[in-house]
Amino acid sequence: MNILFVCSGNICRSPLAEALLRYKVSSLTLSSGSTASEPNIRVKSAGTAASARQPMSLLMETILQEKGIDSTHQSQRLNWDLLDWADLILTMTRAQKLLLTSQIPQLTPKLATLNEYADQSAFPDIEDPYGSDLNSYRQCAAEIEAACDRLLSKLQTLV
Repeated sequence: MNILFVCSGNICRSPLAEALLRYKVSSLTLSSGSTASEPNIRVKSAGTAASARQPMSLLMETILQEKGIDSTHQSQRLNWDLLDWADLILTMTRAQKLLLTSQIPQLTPKLATLNEYADQSAFPDIEDPYGSDLNSYRQCAAEIEAACDRLLSKLQTLV
């Protein structure tokens, strides 16, 4: 399954979600010693208003490094190739989801916010911490990690 995480600038939330989910999937594969029972998941991220080839926010990169996760992320703008590649498109906010469904209605069946898909519809938006302090970034990262854990559990039951 190809999963595309989408936020605005592709330097905070979506690249964190991409790195976390990729790490969790590879950890599952390594711990089981076999890929036969593990979901075949590929992950990318993009931004609706991203500038090309920007590094991940230093604070998000710090959080990943604290978890022992390497990321060589460079931002990319959402494009047709990525939308076509994705089996599942997960936005960080309802506004981003609405933007995509209003411009490209055929995406609706494969589009949700990350929290909606991870069964946290009471809290559908993951707010952008950009420009905030490290504590705000940590809160955002914890929310994304919890959603990625639920997402991975859900995907494992679909396989």
